[in-house]
Amino acid sequence: MATNNKSFNFETFPWIPVSVFAVVALIVLKRIPDFLRGSDYQAQISDPVAKISAKYTSNNSVTADGHFVSGAKVVTVYTISQARSDAESLASLLKKTKGAATGWFDFNFYFAFSPLPANLKKILDPGFPVAYRRYVVEVYRDVFTDKRSLSSDVRSALTGFAGSSEWDNNLTKYFII
Repeated sequence: MATNNKSFNFETFPWIPVSVFAVVALIVLKRIPDFLRGSDYQAQISDPVAKISAKYTSNNSVTADGHFVSGAKVVTVYTISQARSDAESLASLLKKTKGAATGWFDFNFYFAFSPLPANLKKILDPGFPVAYRRYVVEVYRDVFTDKRSLSSDVRSALTGFAGSSEWDNNLTKYFII
């Protein structure tokens, strides 16, 4: 008669400790850029972001708790912190492409095998409220870059060799503000 042993055997399931280690490692690796930036980075961007946020709050484009208001004066689920995060992500993604553009071969190799177009299109969703999109564009321009245009940076990042482009109609809709 076979006995039903209820004890857990790690030799039978070695993927459980490995997967737990992988999840912990990913969480730690995701936090490393925040540790490397330090408190100076947060202090440097917090003042301009606060000024832009105050402007949007005074225009009634954002509620007091940080939610954006749609054109029909409906409070949306989108918040200022999400918009700031999107602007920072865009700045980070677009800086990577400028570093990859050392030569036409390097740039096109990076362009062909990069998840950049998919990542940019995911962030630049035209379904966001107009105030949200304006806020992302303004924070990108004024805080994370030197007064550069987000649309021209995205267009140049999505243009490859011989004029090939990943620009589509949804990106055009995002920048209609």
